[in-house]
Amino acid sequence: MVRARIRERDIPVMIFSLMIIAVLTIVSWSIPLENYLSTYPFYRRFPWYPYWRVALVNLFIWITVALLFSSNTRLFAYPLVFSMALFTVFHYLMILTAIQEGYIFGISVLVFYSVWEKKTLYYIDLGQIVPLLTALLLFLSKKRTVTLSKE
Repeated sequence: MVRARIRERDIPVMIFSLMIIAVLTIVSWSIPLENYLSTYPFYRRFPWYPYWRVALVNLFIWITVALLFSSNTRLFAYPLVFSMALFTVFHYLMILTAIQEGYIFGISVLVFYSVWEKKTLYYIDLGQIVPLLTALLLFLSKKRTVTLSKE
């Protein structure tokens, strides 16, 4: 069994990074990003938009942290996992809310699909891919650390 060890000096940095992500998550819930990103000339409000906003912001945070994590800084592991978890939760809450509104969705391996006007549309399911990539990044980072320590 692998156990994560948190060094005492890492705790303030970990807490600070998690607080930043939490604040951005809370703020993104209330800012109507769809007004700025939509190509529709009118305001459309669906009940899954707040979940979509939070998922989108956490996806951007995850991408940024993943790029920084590749610089071999161990401290980025905490925000990487935290933003991945928030993205995944809000991604599936968005889909669940759409299902509750009567839309038809299904989830398969690495894709999800929706049925709209008798047509099935397939989408890459980032809710599955982001956790897989996070695990891969953490595994490769651990492997690189072990390899460097043997030299």
